[in-house]
Amino acid sequence: MNAKKFMKIGELVKATGVPKTTIRFYVDGGLLPPPVKTGRTMAYYDDRHIHLLSAIRKFQKSENLSLAQLKQRVSALKRCESDGFEENEDIFTETQKKKKEDILSAAIRVFSEKGYYRTTVNDVTDEANISTGTFYFYFKDKRELYNDVVDSLIQYISKEREKLLQGETDILTRLTRRGRAIYDHFEKYKEIIFLVRAEMGGEDQWAKTKVSGLYRSLSESAAADIQKAIDQGLIRPVDTKLVAYSFIGLIEIMALFMNLEPGYDIDGILNFLTDFTLKGLEPR
Repeated sequence: MNAKKFMKIGELVKATGVPKTTIRFYVDGGLLPPPVKTGRTMAYYDDRHIHLLSAIRKFQKSENLSLAQLKQRVSALKRCESDGFEENEDIFTETQKKKKEDILSAAIRVFSEKGYYRTTVNDVTDEANISTGTFYFYFKDKRELYNDVVDSLIQYISKEREKLLQGETDILTRLTRRGRAIYDHFEKYKEIIFLVRAEMGGEDQWAKTKVSGLYRSLSESAAADIQKAIDQGLIRPVDTKLVAYSFIGLIEIMALFMNLEPGYDIDGILNFLTDFTLKGLEPR
């Protein structure tokens, strides 16, 4: 047998930290599928048992479910296999990764439209077209999902920005395109971004870390372009980080301005901001 795929109960205990008696109790109670028996005393477990035991521990830790509720949750979780999980370990892992990415993409859409507090787990499962059991296989609760959504969103914004700038060498054009990307992303994902910023005042450092990561991603790339403009003699030597954050801040306030003062378009505003920034920093 493939030792990587099948294991004896002692190996399962070592892999999960769950005692033998508990594993057998779960099997007898229908929470775990029975092992593959090759003899009267030889039984083998596989990756499904590891994943289900991990999920059971999550459920118990976060929700303190009764045995009946636990059975219901695990029963829903087992239906995850019909959502595309495979027996082959490599395919299983890749399928899980893709499934989680799909859930995160769906969650970004829902959170962007409804915000965090008005979004329910059912909203996300409906958008992702998955069962509730599948959701709880990947995420402990809505809050854990939201944490991962913010990480995923920061990575997505960074990739989209670089894609937009790829092949462009003109500093003025790069700055204008960068401004457009920042504006579009802030408008599209403002429900998510504003909530994280609002939580910065709390004791939890999570929000501060996420906001710092987002703005660092936006500013470091912009600062690199500003340094190139200095090297080319287009602008005088300045604190590139300070200029980058100032540019981002101007775009944010102009997004608010456009909502308050109809009649302005983003392209005209970006041309003004780019000219305002570069002209104001011309060599003296």
